[in-house]
Amino acid sequence: PVPTMDVKDLYQALENEAPVVLLDCREDHEWEAGFISPSVHIPMNDLPERHGELDPSARTIVYCLHGMRSAEVGAWLKNDKGFEDVSSLDGGIVAWYAEYNQERIVVTRSEDH
Repeated sequence: PVPTMDVKDLYQALENEAPVVLLDCREDHEWEAGFISPSVHIPMNDLPERHGELDPSARTIVYCLHGMRSAEVGAWLKNDKGFEDVSSLDGGIVAWYAEYNQERIVVTRSEDH
């Protein structure tokens, strides 16, 4: 299994200067409703074709709504794709909202929805 990270550790990682890749693996409509900034958005089902957009040597933290999909994605990146430092956000963006409300949240609802 892939290690988990709690939201306080993620917050610290984002505040520090050390580079970290925050991967949002939720669907487009979930992303548009709000994401943690700065995030890279690649929906879970698109990762087999798009994982090459990510750096396997970078520290990568994956998140979703509650932490189920991100745990799967993190394990796949680590075990199948050779990513060296991957963790899953425990509790997902729901846990982030519970701890930090709208802090670092960006909403990008498109005009045609």
